[in-house]
Amino acid sequence: LRCTAAMLSRRETASRQVLATLIACRLEMFVQGVFYAWRDAGQHIRQAEGVEKLQEQLIASQGQLANSRKELEEIRQEAAKSSAAEVSAAAERVSAQESLVATSQAEAEALAAKLATSDREKESLTSKVKETVAEATKLRQELEEATAKA
Repeated sequence: LRCTAAMLSRRETASRQVLATLIACRLEMFVQGVFYAWRDAGQHIRQAEGVEKLQEQLIASQGQLANSRKELEEIRQEAAKSSAAEVSAAAERVSAQESLVATSQAEAEALAAKLATSDREKESLTSKVKETVAEATKLRQELEEATAKA
């Protein structure tokens, strides 16, 4: 009778330790999932800020491009009215403005490409955050069920 009672006591103690370990593991996984969701959300915010900066740079580049085009057109109109010597000087300014326009246009295209890449990365991070939150919710439910059973 004593042996049976001792064996049952050890079995109950071992069962309690196993349950406590399982609950602790589930809790750790839940906390880790919440941390990953928090970290991903932070990255998402930083990514969004980067996208906004790229958009501002793109808008600024487009404005510079429009101004350069206007100046170029004005120079062309002046060149049409000027004498041969003035035409030569205006042609040099036109050439310089054309190179500025080309550079600004290349910068605008590069910023647009960066913006498109940032949008794809933003969508990818958003889906990862949603998956992590769903996983964390599932783990929390399992932990609550395990706690309820224990």
